[in-house]
Amino acid sequence: MVSGLSAARDENIAAAGRASSGPRRRDVVAPLDIVVEATTGISRAIVKRTLEEASAIWDPASLAFRWHVVDPCEREPANPFVWVIFNDDAGAAYYTQRALGWITFASGVPEPVIHLSRGNAVWLLDATGTCAPRPTRNRERLLGRALGRALAHELGHCLLPVKDRAPAGLMRGRRSRDEFFAPWRTGFEPNPQQRAILAERVGLPAAQ
Repeated sequence: MVSGLSAARDENIAAAGRASSGPRRRDVVAPLDIVVEATTGISRAIVKRTLEEASAIWDPASLAFRWHVVDPCEREPANPFVWVIFNDDAGAAYYTQRALGWITFASGVPEPVIHLSRGNAVWLLDATGTCAPRPTRNRERLLGRALGRALAHELGHCLLPVKDRAPAGLMRGRRSRDEFFAPWRTGFEPNPQQRAILAERVGLPAAQ
């Protein structure tokens, strides 16, 4: 079974800092190693912004990632937590909509491969009339923001792990176009229940 975050209704990158809802706590748990592979033609700027956005969303949960951006022919680090693949595949439709990211479940367990579709993100951006006519740099920023939010959601399936989507918060499935491209991250935060699960599984501090 494939789980995907809905598109809409109508060099290595440094690990992000970790923060709790109270005073900052560093080195709570070792960063999780994630291998990132992008198809030729997908700009490094989009990849960089995607990973930064995903890191920022998980930052309040005191969780950090160590991203290993590789070429397809390179040897990956041993035993990565998950593998992220950027390409332009359309993937499976989710509620007749295009998913920006998806992950496959085998017998209810998430497989450690996350797919991100730049092609679907471009479609979503171009379908948003107020966002489409923008310079390349602004488009890359918006595409990275949307893909980063999709990545953070799919990572949630691996971290928690949860197959079913939540009615609100980071693990909610269906999203509007505005939510993906908005400059604020309202509604994408790991909630206290999700942070409690993380605290039990990997020793992170629970929400206060």
